[in-house]
Amino acid sequence: SVSDELRQVKSDFDTLIDINNAFSTENENLKKRIKLNGSDDDFDRDNSKFTKKRNKDIVRSDDKLDDRNDRMDISSGEQGK
Repeated sequence: SVSDELRQVKSDFDTLIDINNAFSTENENLKKRIKLNGSDDDFDRDNSKFTKKRNKDIVRSDDKLDDRNDRMDISSGEQGK
């Protein structure tokens, strides 16, 4: 029913808010640690080049198929399988 779907959406939204808050807290803690430790510009520059090169070789999976499977079929009110 619609009310069940709304409850599920609210629950999912609350979960996403909790996850966002956890990441925000961790991000703030990391910013404080970086500020306290300072940064070595040479190290940061070299590390940035290494990271860019490493990430260039990564192949991402196609998340679009999973996304389509997770979408709700609005006409029937059921979750896509």
